[in-house]
Amino acid sequence: MTIRSMDMQVVVQKAGEVARVQAAQQQDQQARQQEFMHQIQEQTARNTKTVNAALRSEKKIVHEKQEKEEQKKKNKMQGRNSNREKDPEGTGKDFVDKNRGSNLDILA
Repeated sequence: MTIRSMDMQVVVQKAGEVARVQAAQQQDQQARQQEFMHQIQEQTARNTKTVNAALRSEKKIVHEKQEKEEQKKKNKMQGRNSNREKDPEGTGKDFVDKNRGSNLDILA
């Protein structure tokens, strides 16, 4: 198949136009892709900050609850320990002696 000179001139002109159109489309796609990447980065940064801020407040609430529970436990233990003494025999059992400390024994 042979190409005539007139046909060749038309093909060469159209090839230049096609190349320009393809280049414009490629640039447009690259610009859209860069814009999309920029939006994703901004959204990721915003989400990261938002999540960290929420975690800090939750941590504070949890910490406050733990402090309250520990304070309650300390108060309970102090109340129990003031009335109880360890078993002198060393068995590890606690007992309450209500009369202890109220009478004074004098040996002569």
